[in-house]
Amino acid sequence: MKPPSRRYGAILTLILVLALNPAPVQAEIVEGSVEDAMIECREDGKHLLIAFLGTGWSMSSDRLQKRILENPVFQEYAKKELVVLQLQARRKPPLSKEETKVFQKWVARFDIMTYPTLILIAPDGQEVFRHGYKELDAEDYVGLLRSVIPKRG
Repeated sequence: MKPPSRRYGAILTLILVLALNPAPVQAEIVEGSVEDAMIECREDGKHLLIAFLGTGWSMSSDRLQKRILENPVFQEYAKKELVVLQLQARRKPPLSKEETKVFQKWVARFDIMTYPTLILIAPDGQEVFRHGYKELDAEDYVGLLRSVIPKRG
């Protein structure tokens, strides 16, 4: 028997999320737009880290946000070396239809199948890597980023 495709798994996950959480999932765009972040990366020679998070309904997203994204060790590194953009799917407070369309555009563009998904993009626009939740602390995550991002300067 052929294993189910990734898209099938994503659809099943969405059905389960909607069944367990009957209120519609909304999207929140935090810290500016993807276009603005990409321009900033090209101008500054920094990498872009996009975090697609399921805030408030994805335990892995909440854990990743607390363990890594909100940690001072990561934030200090990111301030110098990255542009970080958080795109959050959430239910409350509800967002406008236009905000949801923008979020859905980026989910489709980056082929997001699960939350959280983090994508590291080089200043030239090439995707370096992507991953879902990892059991790492902020120090280990910064070490991972240092291993794939060339030193600037």
